[in-house]
Amino acid sequence: MGIRYVDWGLANNFTDYIEINKNLKRYPELLQYAIEHEEGHKNKFDLAHEFNIDFFKVLSLILFCFRYPKSLVDLFPVRIRKSILYYDINLICLYSVLLMLILLLILIF
Repeated sequence: MGIRYVDWGLANNFTDYIEINKNLKRYPELLQYAIEHEEGHKNKFDLAHEFNIDFFKVLSLILFCFRYPKSLVDLFPVRIRKSILYYDINLICLYSVLLMLILLLILIF
């Protein structure tokens, strides 16, 4: 699996290659963490993989996103690149769960 460095997003797994934000090269520990995380995706929703995280590194990645705003593109669950529609099932499931929790809270209160 190859790695392509791009100007946007944080890190994405496209089965045959991984896209990594080129600015992560300035932070080797975060770069390695992002690569290992993306290599762990198996093109299916794996809740255990998503929650098996190092919270300090995730916090560092969140701060990275605010330093490099183009990396916030990864918060969108659907995107188009080179006329191909890509979707992130993990984000779709996460946003669905969050929406259900919000609706539940609204109904309760």
